[in-house]
Order: sequence, then structure tokens, then C-alpha cells
Amino acid sequence: MQHGTPRKIQLGGPRLKNNPTEQQPQSNNVATETKTNQYTPEQFNKAWDTYIATHRTSHILINTMRACRPVLRDNHTYTMTVESDIQAELIAQHKADILTFLHNNLSNTLIDFNIVTNQGAASPITWNERQVLQDIARRHPAFAQFAHALDLKLS
Repeated sequence: MQHGTPRKIQLGGPRLKNNPTEQQPQSNNVATETKTNQYTPEQFNKAWDTYIATHRTSHILINTMRACRPVLRDNHTYTMTVESDIQAELIAQHKADILTFLHNNLSNTLIDFNIVTNQGAASPITWNERQVLQDIARRHPAFAQFAHALDLKLS
């Protein structure tokens, strides 16, 4: 290895001048075309499931979307009832992306959904394993006896 004058290495970095030949990004103020294609509930559910399938690494998001499917309330407006404020915030953060996907997939830009947090008891579909086992033991005393005989913990 030879020592001497250090070499300068130039890495890509911010440019100080705009190149007039480069195309500048367009403004987001472009009017979008209203699409009003009719769709069936099955098509909506398929589009919803397709969004879930294409976002496999967003576990909490897709589990929330599976458990808390939107219900049609009025024309193209749905209500999505979630079990917690955390789920509501997560869905709200992804709402624009979900709606864009649904609008494009179903060719209908009138689709919208509202997010509501459940104020009652938690839905069994969102229970954890402990809650499920406790409910089974409550409804089926023989199961509780069986679990006790095997020295299993249900709580």
C-alpha cells in the first residue's frame, strides 16, 4: 500500500443548481377523474382481500383488515368498526392508500369508509388465545376438567 496524496472520491449528493432539461415533478393539484363504475359486494370483498394479500408484511394492518371488515352503510360509504384506538389510528394512517387501491381496482372513486372504535365488549374474532380458551372453559365445563386433568393452564 502506497501512501501519498489522498484521493478525492465524489459521491452523489444534493445538486445546487436545477438542470433546466430535467423534468420537474408536477403539482398534486391535478384534478382526478371521477369514476362511478358499479361493483358487487363480492367484487368489493375481493378487492379488499387483494389489498391484504399484497401487504403481507404489515401484520397488524392486515390482521385488522381481516377481523374488521367494512360494512356498507350508504351507497358507496362503508363503516369499519375496529376494537381499539391503536387499530383506528393504524387504519387512518393507511386509509388513503387503501382507498386509492379500491378506487383503481373497482373503477369507482366514490368509495369511502369511516373508522369507528367499538365501545362495547371486544369481539370474539379479536380475542387472544387466552381469552378464547377461557371462553371455551366457561361454556364447556368438561373442557375445563379435561385441561385440569392434563395440568394445562387456561389463564
